[in-house]
Amino acid sequence: MTRMTPFVRTAHTPAILKQRLVMERQMTSLIDRAFLSEGPHLVRDRSNWVGCWLDTGNRVLSDIDDVEAVRGITDHGQLIWMILHPNKRFGYHAGAKDPVAAIEQARAAWRARRAIKSRWPEVLQLRRDVLAGRKSFVVHIDDARDAGLCDLGIRGFMRALGFGNRVRLSARTLAALSYVDPQAAYALFQAYQRTSGQQRSMRVGATAT
Repeated sequence: MTRMTPFVRTAHTPAILKQRLVMERQMTSLIDRAFLSEGPHLVRDRSNWVGCWLDTGNRVLSDIDDVEAVRGITDHGQLIWMILHPNKRFGYHAGAKDPVAAIEQARAAWRARRAIKSRWPEVLQLRRDVLAGRKSFVVHIDDARDAGLCDLGIRGFMRALGFGNRVRLSARTLAALSYVDPQAAYALFQAYQRTSGQQRSMRVGATAT
Protein backbone atom coordinates (compact mmCIF):
# COMPACT_ATOMS: atom_id res chain seq x y z
CA MET A 1 0.00 0.00 0.00
CA THR A 2 1.30 3.44 -0.92
CA ARG A 3 1.88 5.59 2.11
CA MET A 4 0.57 9.13 1.80
CA THR A 5 2.83 11.96 2.89
CA PRO A 6 0.90 14.27 5.23
CA PHE A 7 0.63 17.94 4.33
CA VAL A 8 2.65 20.05 6.73
CA ARG A 9 2.01 23.80 6.88
CA THR A 10 5.23 25.81 7.15
CA ALA A 11 5.25 27.89 10.32
CA HIS A 12 5.58 31.60 9.67
CA THR A 13 7.97 32.29 12.52
CA PRO A 14 9.94 35.57 12.49
CA ALA A 15 13.17 33.67 11.84
CA ILE A 16 11.76 31.85 8.80
CA LEU A 17 10.14 34.99 7.44
CA LYS A 18 13.35 37.02 7.74
CA GLN A 19 15.41 34.25 6.18
CA ARG A 20 13.05 34.06 3.22
CA LEU A 21 13.07 37.85 2.90
CA VAL A 22 16.85 38.18 2.64
CA MET A 23 16.88 35.41 0.03
CA GLU A 24 15.20 37.93 -2.26
CA ARG A 25 18.39 39.97 -2.45
CA GLN A 26 20.08 39.90 -5.83
CA MET A 27 23.85 39.62 -6.36
CA THR A 28 24.37 38.34 -2.81
CA SER A 29 26.01 35.02 -1.99
CA LEU A 30 24.19 32.36 -0.02
CA ILE A 31 26.69 32.72 2.81
CA ASP A 32 26.11 36.47 3.01
CA ARG A 33 22.36 35.96 2.92
CA ALA A 34 22.61 33.62 5.91
CA PHE A 35 24.36 36.33 7.92
CA LEU A 36 21.87 38.95 6.75
CA SER A 37 18.89 37.12 8.24
CA GLU A 38 19.45 39.12 11.42
CA GLY A 39 20.41 42.75 11.81
CA PRO A 40 19.15 46.33 11.99
CA HIS A 41 18.37 46.36 8.24
CA LEU A 42 15.37 44.12 8.96
CA VAL A 43 12.67 46.42 10.28
CA ARG A 44 9.34 45.49 11.80
CA ASP A 45 6.29 47.35 10.44
CA ARG A 46 2.60 47.16 11.37
CA SER A 47 1.15 50.15 9.53
CA ASN A 48 -2.27 50.03 7.85
CA TRP A 49 -3.28 46.74 9.50
CA VAL A 50 -0.47 44.75 7.85
CA GLY A 51 2.19 43.07 9.97
CA CYS A 52 5.40 42.60 8.01
CA TRP A 53 9.19 42.69 7.96
CA LEU A 54 11.04 45.08 5.65
CA ASP A 55 14.57 44.66 4.31
CA THR A 56 15.86 48.23 4.14
CA GLY A 57 18.95 46.97 2.37
CA ASN A 58 16.88 45.76 -0.58
CA ARG A 59 15.29 48.84 -2.13
CA VAL A 60 14.70 50.28 -5.57
CA LEU A 61 14.51 54.02 -6.18
CA SER A 62 12.20 55.45 -8.84
CA ASP A 63 13.88 57.02 -11.88
CA ILE A 64 11.68 60.13 -11.81
CA ASP A 65 11.29 61.11 -8.13
CA ASP A 66 12.07 60.12 -4.54
CA VAL A 67 9.55 57.28 -4.36
CA GLU A 68 11.19 53.97 -3.45
CA ALA A 69 10.21 50.33 -3.18
CA VAL A 70 11.47 48.33 -0.19
CA ARG A 71 11.23 44.53 -0.25
CA GLY A 72 9.11 43.03 2.49
CA ILE A 73 7.29 39.94 3.65
CA THR A 74 4.01 39.78 5.56
CA ASP A 75 3.36 37.70 8.66
CA HIS A 76 1.44 35.31 6.40
CA GLY A 77 4.51 34.78 4.20
CA GLN A 78 3.53 36.91 1.21
CA LEU A 79 6.37 38.80 -0.45
CA ILE A 80 5.54 42.45 -1.08
CA TRP A 81 7.05 45.79 -1.97
CA MET A 82 6.48 48.62 0.49
CA ILE A 83 6.25 51.81 -1.57
CA LEU A 84 7.46 54.86 0.33
CA HIS A 85 6.87 58.49 -0.58
CA PRO A 86 8.82 61.24 1.25
CA ASN A 87 5.64 63.30 1.67
CA LYS A 88 3.43 60.48 2.94
CA ARG A 89 3.32 59.21 6.49
CA PHE A 90 2.59 55.59 5.58
CA GLY A 91 3.76 53.39 2.75
CA TYR A 92 1.67 51.40 0.29
CA HIS A 93 1.77 47.58 0.44
CA ALA A 94 2.03 46.42 -3.17
CA GLY A 95 1.68 42.79 -4.16
CA ALA A 96 3.29 43.18 -7.59
CA LYS A 97 6.41 41.06 -8.12
CA ASP A 98 8.30 43.76 -10.01
CA PRO A 99 9.31 46.92 -8.08
CA VAL A 100 8.56 49.21 -11.03
CA ALA A 101 5.06 47.74 -11.38
CA ALA A 102 4.63 48.02 -7.61
CA ILE A 103 5.50 51.73 -7.72
CA GLU A 104 3.00 52.30 -10.52
CA GLN A 105 0.39 50.40 -8.52
CA ALA A 106 1.00 52.77 -5.60
CA ARG A 107 0.86 55.86 -7.82
CA ALA A 108 -2.54 54.79 -9.19
CA ALA A 109 -3.81 54.28 -5.65
CA TRP A 110 -2.52 57.68 -4.53
CA ARG A 111 -4.26 59.35 -7.49
CA ALA A 112 -7.55 57.69 -6.55
CA ARG A 113 -7.17 58.81 -2.93
CA ARG A 114 -6.33 62.39 -3.93
CA ALA A 115 -9.48 62.56 -6.04
CA ILE A 116 -11.60 61.58 -3.05
CA LYS A 117 -9.64 63.73 -0.59
CA SER A 118 -10.34 66.79 -2.76
CA ARG A 119 -14.04 66.23 -2.00
CA TRP A 120 -13.65 65.58 1.72
CA PRO A 121 -16.53 67.84 2.86
CA GLU A 122 -18.81 65.69 0.68
CA VAL A 123 -17.33 62.54 2.24
CA LEU A 124 -18.09 63.79 5.76
CA GLN A 125 -21.61 64.81 4.77
CA LEU A 126 -22.19 61.38 3.24
CA ARG A 127 -21.07 59.73 6.47
CA ARG A 128 -23.52 61.86 8.46
CA ASP A 129 -26.33 61.02 6.04
CA VAL A 130 -25.60 57.29 6.24
CA LEU A 131 -25.45 57.24 10.04
CA ALA A 132 -28.67 59.24 10.22
CA GLY A 133 -30.40 56.73 7.93
CA ARG A 134 -30.89 59.17 5.09
CA LYS A 135 -28.79 57.08 2.68
CA SER A 136 -28.39 53.31 2.47
CA PHE A 137 -26.31 51.12 0.16
CA VAL A 138 -23.84 48.24 0.20
CA VAL A 139 -20.06 48.67 0.08
CA HIS A 140 -18.07 45.99 -1.77
CA ILE A 141 -14.42 45.17 -1.25
CA ASP A 142 -13.74 46.35 -4.82
CA ASP A 143 -14.95 49.80 -3.78
CA ALA A 144 -12.14 49.93 -1.25
CA ARG A 145 -9.62 48.91 -3.90
CA ASP A 146 -10.98 51.47 -6.37
CA ALA A 147 -10.67 54.12 -3.64
CA GLY A 148 -6.92 53.53 -3.48
CA LEU A 149 -6.72 51.28 -0.43
CA CYS A 150 -4.24 48.41 -0.65
CA ASP A 151 -5.63 44.88 -0.75
CA LEU A 152 -3.49 43.69 2.16
CA GLY A 153 -4.64 46.57 4.32
CA ILE A 154 -8.27 45.92 3.47
CA ARG A 155 -7.98 42.26 4.42
CA GLY A 156 -6.05 43.09 7.59
CA PHE A 157 -8.67 45.63 8.61
CA MET A 158 -11.51 43.15 8.06
CA ARG A 159 -9.77 40.38 10.01
CA ALA A 160 -8.80 42.65 12.90
CA LEU A 161 -12.41 43.79 13.34
CA GLY A 162 -13.86 40.29 13.16
CA PHE A 163 -15.28 40.33 9.63
CA GLY A 164 -12.99 37.59 8.30
CA ASN A 165 -13.27 37.05 4.55
CA ARG A 166 -16.48 39.01 4.01
CA VAL A 167 -16.50 40.96 0.74
CA ARG A 168 -19.29 43.44 1.50
CA LEU A 169 -20.58 45.53 4.38
CA SER A 170 -23.52 47.84 4.84
CA ALA A 171 -22.75 51.52 4.37
CA ARG A 172 -23.87 52.18 7.94
CA THR A 173 -21.41 49.65 9.36
CA LEU A 174 -18.54 51.08 7.34
CA ALA A 175 -19.49 54.65 8.22
CA ALA A 176 -19.23 53.73 11.90
CA LEU A 177 -15.92 51.96 11.30
CA SER A 178 -14.51 55.08 9.64
CA TYR A 179 -14.20 56.49 13.17
CA VAL A 180 -11.81 53.61 13.90
CA ASP A 181 -9.85 54.16 10.69
CA PRO A 182 -10.67 57.24 8.56
CA GLN A 183 -9.54 55.36 5.45
CA ALA A 184 -12.82 53.45 5.55
CA ALA A 185 -14.53 56.70 4.52
CA TYR A 186 -12.72 56.53 1.17
CA ALA A 187 -14.37 53.18 0.42
CA LEU A 188 -17.71 54.53 1.63
CA PHE A 189 -17.57 57.47 -0.78
CA GLN A 190 -16.38 55.30 -3.68
CA ALA A 191 -19.29 52.91 -3.13
CA TYR A 192 -21.74 55.81 -3.05
CA GLN A 193 -20.36 57.11 -6.36
CA ARG A 194 -20.72 53.65 -7.89
CA THR A 195 -24.28 53.09 -6.69
CA SER A 196 -25.31 56.62 -7.63
CA GLY A 197 -23.96 56.04 -11.14
CA GLN A 198 -25.89 52.79 -11.44
CA GLN A 199 -29.10 54.48 -10.29
CA ARG A 200 -28.64 57.30 -12.81
CA SER A 201 -28.11 54.75 -15.60
CA MET A 202 -31.27 52.91 -14.61
CA ARG A 203 -33.29 56.15 -14.62
CA VAL A 204 -31.93 57.11 -18.05
CA GLY A 205 -32.77 53.64 -19.39
CA ALA A 206 -36.28 53.80 -17.98
CA THR A 207 -36.81 57.22 -19.56
CA ALA A 208 -35.56 56.00 -22.94
CA THR A 209 -38.08 53.16 -23.02
